[in-house]
Amino acid sequence: MSNTPVNARAGRRDVLGMGYAAVFVVIGGLALYFTEGMSTLGAVFPQTIATALVIFSLAYIVQNLISPGSVNPPSGDGSWVRRGLLVVVMLGWVLSLTWIGFIAAGVLGFVGMILVGNYDSWTPRRVLAYALVSAAIIGGFYTLFAVVLNVPLPPGRWFQGM
Repeated sequence: MSNTPVNARAGRRDVLGMGYAAVFVVIGGLALYFTEGMSTLGAVFPQTIATALVIFSLAYIVQNLISPGSVNPPSGDGSWVRRGLLVVVMLGWVLSLTWIGFIAAGVLGFVGMILVGNYDSWTPRRVLAYALVSAAIIGGFYTLFAVVLNVPLPPGRWFQGM
């Protein structure tokens, strides 16, 4: 016999989540439909994202139908100030893309999110780890978008004259 507590809600399907997943399947299908009129190169990114959206949404629905898990309501724990600041940082990142470019905006966005989301004490090792992981993620996304998917990323209006 196991010592793990029994969850009273175990075995229930996430009907709301499956509903959202079904909506995302429709959105992904519409996105794929509307890329038919685009150029081959211009359609690469939206087709890739739409296909991933459909596949992962369908996988969620199938997984939930085959093996329903526990549906736990959100705990409500956490800081609303931090959540609000995260929204502000994300909006600042999006609005700054045109002016300072993808890489600079990405760095500032990551720094802002790390400052807002870090609960632990700052140590040299943690700062180095955050810096390395941030650089890897930003570099990875830059490579994915600019090189693999051929998405033109904003260089930044402030840096175009340099």
